[in-house]
Amino acid sequence: MNKVMSWIVLGLMTWGTIGSLGGSILIGRNYAYGKDSRDEAREWVEKFVPKGTNILIDMPHNCPRLQNTREQMERFLESAVKTNNYKKEFWKLKLETLDPGATTYNIYVVQREFHEIGSIPQQVKDVQVTQDLIPITGEKKDFATLDKFKIRCIITNDTALRAGGGAGDFYENLALSGICWEFKLFEKTNLDGETIYIYLLG
Repeated sequence: MNKVMSWIVLGLMTWGTIGSLGGSILIGRNYAYGKDSRDEAREWVEKFVPKGTNILIDMPHNCPRLQNTREQMERFLESAVKTNNYKKEFWKLKLETLDPGATTYNIYVVQREFHEIGSIPQQVKDVQVTQDLIPITGEKKDFATLDKFKIRCIITNDTALRAGGGAGDFYENLALSGICWEFKLFEKTNLDGETIYIYLLG
């Protein structure tokens, strides 16, 4: 390789490295300085939603990470041990490290089929062993279900709204029902984020 070609190759490699590094720096800045919408939503909930409130969450992995009550954790651990579920060590560790002063909630999860979540049937079944599930049909009887479980806060996200099922009609009915006394929206702040929707019920 002659000297001119060597300089061209070196220049291209340097440009590529700087370009990659620049991308890494931008991504790093995004996570270091740009707060994720899920973190913003969690902080808002912990500030304005009373400890111990019954909260319904749709697709929890895309929602703010809220802390379950000790009572829920103990039940989930018992269920996991009884069924030899892979989450038994997870709930054991959560209980052992739970801060007595933490803001905790009774967290319920919208029951969804595996194809709505984009997972395999057995995996969804295993996860749902340690969740308090509420079926949502998109019919008016959903509101009676909310009353039955004393749900006072509902949290959802873009992915859940796109997933179909009865939940789509449920959220539309919820917006028109008049039972929400406050609605909050936290727009996604990065490519990996979610727009979070929070409904407070009267």
